[in-house]
Amino acid sequence: MATFDHSIDLPAPPDQVFALVAEARNAVRWHPAIVRADRADEAVTLGSVTDSVFTFYGREIELAFAVTELQEPRRVVFEAASRRARARDEFDIEAADGGSRLRYRSELHLGGFLRVFDRGLQVAFDGIGRRALDGLGRELA
Repeated sequence: MATFDHSIDLPAPPDQVFALVAEARNAVRWHPAIVRADRADEAVTLGSVTDSVFTFYGREIELAFAVTELQEPRRVVFEAASRRARARDEFDIEAADGGSRLRYRSELHLGGFLRVFDRGLQVAFDGIGRRALDGLGRELA
């Protein structure tokens, strides 16, 4: 399993930060690994599913992320599962110093024979997570 758990202070108010991260289709704007994100529903609701494609070591991987927790404008959680992997992304937002503090926690569990890559996965996952936070900072600057 690989985890990423970091916080970033952003100049935008909590409702603006929430609007960006809760709408998973926006991830292509700030997350370096997401290349496509599509959802049939217009509104983000509990249970909404976004079909996402991300790149990892040059390969495209498709996962359907469902909103499993939604507490506007403070928290949103996405979860996805396939035969080979389970993923969970948590975003917690609070007002801080005229802007917001965002905590981003992401977990990726590899299944089956892919577990042998767990150790190397953590290093790559840290880099992706840090670039994602940098992307959020640029998007909300």
